[in-house]
Amino acid sequence: MILVTGATGKVGTDLVEQLVGDGQAVRALVRDPQKAAKILPAQVELARGDLADAESIEEALAGTEKIFLLCPPSDHMLDLERTAIAAAQAAAVKHLVKLSVLGADSSSRSFFLREHGHAEKAVRDSGIPFTFLRCNFFMQNFLGMAASIKSRGAMYQPAGEAAASHIDTADIAAVASATLTRPGHEGQAYTLTGPQALTMAQVADIFSRVLNKSVKYIDVPRDPAKQSMLASGMPEWQAEAISQLMDDFRAGKMQQVSDDVRRVTGRPPRTLEQFVQKNRAAFL
Repeated sequence: MILVTGATGKVGTDLVEQLVGDGQAVRALVRDPQKAAKILPAQVELARGDLADAESIEEALAGTEKIFLLCPPSDHMLDLERTAIAAAQAAAVKHLVKLSVLGADSSSRSFFLREHGHAEKAVRDSGIPFTFLRCNFFMQNFLGMAASIKSRGAMYQPAGEAAASHIDTADIAAVASATLTRPGHEGQAYTLTGPQALTMAQVADIFSRVLNKSVKYIDVPRDPAKQSMLASGMPEWQAEAISQLMDDFRAGKMQQVSDDVRRVTGRPPRTLEQFVQKNRAAFL
């Protein structure tokens, strides 16, 4: 039995579907089982709870051998992950696969990189056999720009002229599925990226070509971009954390291209062209 946290998110839903399709027994930790039942395959066992409730995690881990740890963005995500790690340790879990971030480093000035770095250390210190999946920006994040692409033919980002190797969440899920179901991945940290690093101007060109409409990239300075996030109702901590991540993007720290997706799954990661084509209707 494999316990999946974050099961109703972008990566989690893809992972659960792949595990179920592979004949694996899957249990999902979810806040709202009734809502989750509409999203996840019928074969999935649903356990009510969340990472803030240690008792619910302990109950969900009963009878499981492996856990996929994905913590949704939170200003106290490290505490949440430590709670789950402690529960997994107490349950004598045989393998923990943690979704992390490219550049995870406990000494980083960037919130998400720092918190994931601390969480990775907590996993190592627990003694649980682990695999870390250090992912770059999700291609699915472009779906958040669908409205501006539709109405104005524009993509707004504070990315400057730097490049990043965006990855499709389906590829992250494929790697996660492989590491959870095949031996030999314990103690590994995989860097998961798309097949190429692209500037946002190049991204816009690909959207233009696939959608057969003009799409332009508009570089937005850091402060106005953050103010826009705040105006949309985003909490201060999250707007600043995302701004710090975009600072890393602009500084060229997200341009690494890795072959780990191919090495683990046996096939290359999906291209941005494939992603846009698959989701074409969302942008038109």
